Amino acid sequence: MDTSVQSDWNPIFDSVEGAYGMDATMRYGMVTSDGRTVPVEARVIELVPNKLLNQFGGYPGILTFDHQWILEATPEGTRVVQYEEYRGVGVLFTDVSYVPGLYQQGLVALRSRLDG
Repeated sequence: MDTSVQSDWNPIFDSVEGAYGMDATMRYGMVTSDGRTVPVEARVIELVPNKLLNQFGGYPGILTFDHQWILEATPEGTRVVQYEEYRGVGVLFTDVSYVPGLYQQGLVALRSRLDG
């Protein structure tokens, strides 16, 4: 939730603007598969501190994304899960297959950062 350091460990975003809160609009510089950066806006649609951050964005009917950060308590600590669903006709024409790999890189980098 600390936007000042998020791009340090999250390789899919090279910039983050805004403050996370219910109905807040966040602005990201998203790195594409060819290395370009494109602007993306997402609205926080659900926020449960220390448990869930759910954001939604895109263009309804064309291409939307529903992205969730889910934190689950475990005996070993906390499990961090990212889930994203794309919808709309644009899914037929947009290759997002590279995104899960970047999310995985981000989770590994987050783990490394938290472990010190």
